Amino acid sequence: MSLLSPWSLLWLIAGATVVAIYFLKPRSRRVEVSSTWLWQGALQEESARSLIQWLKRHLLLLLQVLVALHGMGGNGEDFSRDLVEQADHYGWLIAAPTIDYGDWTKPDVVAREEPVLIRALSDYLDQLPASNGIQVRRQVLLLGHSRGAQLAHRFAEFRPEKVLAVAALSAGTYTLPQGTLSFPFGVKDLAAYGGRAFDASKVGGVQFWVGVGGLDTNAAEVPRQWDSYEGTTRVQRAQAFASAMQQMGASSVLRIFGEAGHGVTSEMRTAACTFLGGAMLPRAPHGTPLALAPIAY
Repeated sequence: MSLLSPWSLLWLIAGATVVAIYFLKPRSRRVEVSSTWLWQGALQEESARSLIQWLKRHLLLLLQVLVALHGMGGNGEDFSRDLVEQADHYGWLIAAPTIDYGDWTKPDVVAREEPVLIRALSDYLDQLPASNGIQVRRQVLLLGHSRGAQLAHRFAEFRPEKVLAVAALSAGTYTLPQGTLSFPFGVKDLAAYGGRAFDASKVGGVQFWVGVGGLDTNAAEVPRQWDSYEGTTRVQRAQAFASAMQQMGASSVLRIFGEAGHGVTSEMRTAACTFLGGAMLPRAPHGTPLALAPIAY
């Protein structure tokens, strides 16, 4: 075989490459080190792992705020006391202000008062992380009873970007998501009261649960000005609001508690909190909670 042939040159180059790699490969050296050096490395690795675990725990554990809104004549401390066990179960931070409501039976009073209360509550929630040194989720849960339920659902209509879900129990009046009715009956002129127009797409992203006692049917306990829009009793008005929300495309659940009156029973409270707890779960494209088992409302 001639060295001048192409194949001979190819084999010669390949052989030289193998020899060069053999001489250039790194050689292991036996070096004695202190055992503490190994422990230091292990501790550094464990410390790094611990830091990662700490970050995972604390970044995922942003507190979920539950805003608990009492009714006429009540106060935040008493109303929230019965929610402590549920808050512990779901990991909620309860914010329960005491509010001196005005005359909720007069539409002009509600129209003046509600925007002020909503703005004050919104500002309070914005300042909550800095004032208490805690990290909270961007959207809150709202649970209100009677007059508090009226404020809760209206807060969601005014500030839907701040709300994940609303549980409204036994409200006496509702603001329907209808652009043909003026506030507080509808949302036609909401911009004049809240500084922005009603945003159906954003409100549609809020989950609503409406609860009412089946015996809460005394027409004398609710103001007449809402009759032609929502019905004459709390049951009829709850049905009207839930239906209007569904027609708008929002997620709305109505629950009527057959033997309950106007007060909050343990069954109503548990059902409302179960709904709010389910609202925290990741949701499928069509709104169904991605839970291991169906959630009983």
